[in-house]
Amino acid sequence: MLKLISKIFSKKASDKKTRKPSLQAIQPKSLDNLFEKHFNESSYFKEGTFDTVIKHLRHEIDLNKSGEKLTAEEKKSLGLNSRLSITSDLVAVLSESGLNLLNPKEALKQVYYRATFEANRIENFNKMLSAGIEQATYTSCGDERDCEWCKANNGVKFKVSEALNTEINQGCTCDWNRGFFKAEINF
Repeated sequence: MLKLISKIFSKKASDKKTRKPSLQAIQPKSLDNLFEKHFNESSYFKEGTFDTVIKHLRHEIDLNKSGEKLTAEEKKSLGLNSRLSITSDLVAVLSESGLNLLNPKEALKQVYYRATFEANRIENFNKMLSAGIEQATYTSCGDERDCEWCKANNGVKFKVSEALNTEINQGCTCDWNRGFFKAEINF
């Protein structure tokens, strides 16, 4: 009887040795680090304004409401749409290319959504990896806002990894990547 019990437990120990090693988790970055990364990649802001912009991104201040609202003449002199409600605090952080946007408020929105969507994607990738899922299929939104990378990779299977997250950041030129990854589960 002891030999039988010993055999059973020794097989389980050897089974653990033959299991696949756990997949490499992607190191999550803090949301503040992602805000800073996407802020630095953007050409829409003046240098040295990150401390103010991050307060907006954290919802501590609202650059769209704080400061004096520009008059129609001031907006006209900056080449802005006079119908938009733009504040002096927002103008103070925007570079010339940020002011040249059809709606300069989009600069803030772009950094916010790029960072939060990337944080969510990394979290989802890590959940897949912890469940032993190695591949996922990319699905783009399928509308006119999809960039060429999103269109070309719609329906493509990818290996879930840090490299995939990097590829999205380098290849996707959407205002922010709105696609999602469906886990490929093989039984």
